[in-house]
Amino acid sequence: MKGKKSFLTNLLIMVAGVVLIILHSPKFFEGMTIVCGLIFLVPSIINVVMYIGNGKDENGERKQSLTSTVIGWITSIGGVLLGLSMLIWAEWYKEILPMLFAVVLILGALMQLHTLLIGYRPLKFPAWFLAFPAVLAIVGCIIMFVKPEESTTVLLTGICFVLFSVACFMEAWVVRAFKKAQALRQPDEIDPTHQLK
Repeated sequence: MKGKKSFLTNLLIMVAGVVLIILHSPKFFEGMTIVCGLIFLVPSIINVVMYIGNGKDENGERKQSLTSTVIGWITSIGGVLLGLSMLIWAEWYKEILPMLFAVVLILGALMQLHTLLIGYRPLKFPAWFLAFPAVLAIVGCIIMFVKPEESTTVLLTGICFVLFSVACFMEAWVVRAFKKAQALRQPDEIDPTHQLK
């Protein structure tokens, strides 16, 4: 089950990367801000309407506990306010999105680095696998500090998303091959310093 979830997650990341590559344009962040604003606003308004109209059942009793109702109201109103703010101050949010992309890439690099160095001990990945997190970290720093043009930022992020997912698929293949090799050998024959090349 865990393997299937990881596969699906990596596939979605790859799809997101391809979408970013295809849709990269000078107006991407502005459009993304508006879409995200609507994504927050519309469901939140629907939730507020449902809370107003469906607070009690036919017997006059609450359908949900007071805590659930309060939390529901807070999150729904918060979603409405966030959605409205993204639509009203789209230009401000547009400036933040490149930084968020940079942070995501740097965190992705750190996650891959952890996986490659200590995540699957005693398995040692080939040294060239470290190129993947290195590229992600470098591109993340470029986006954060050099601040390239908007379309270039989106294109670089899309490429890095695809690279990240490809790296994850390759890591999964190496781990599977390592475990299969371990299963075929006697426990006392397993070399903990085994390295796949």
